[in-house]
Amino acid sequence: MSAGNSILIANAMVDAITEAALLQTVTAARRYVVDFDLKEMTTARVSMVPSAVREAMQSRGTDVIEIDIDVAVQKRAITSEECDALMALTDQIVALFRFVDFGDDTAKNTAVDRRFIYDQEGLQDKRLFTSIATMTFKLIG
Repeated sequence: MSAGNSILIANAMVDAITEAALLQTVTAARRYVVDFDLKEMTTARVSMVPSAVREAMQSRGTDVIEIDIDVAVQKRAITSEECDALMALTDQIVALFRFVDFGDDTAKNTAVDRRFIYDQEGLQDKRLFTSIATMTFKLIG
């Protein structure tokens, strides 16, 4: 059921972003592939991509499941000010999920990994701002 849980968590994240009062208007969706035509990137897009599942036995009858969801924030950006606004949006989205629990407190966000805060190559070559934060949710049951 781990894969099913990753879909449920990603969908709940989409709902939370859609309902949140964010700094910018965004389009949020769960995806398997984050690939858009640059012409479509005039509005910020936030994509939730289930990316990893780790399972371990904690004790008899109790499993610990960790699910990683990659959260990608993307939009065309020409100026430094636009990039600054997208960095602030990414920070706001990360903060939105920092202490969140999903599913009757069974899925808890335990870590956020931002290996790179934006893709320099994509910004330079295509003027496409992309930031990815990996959120880890732990389920015990």
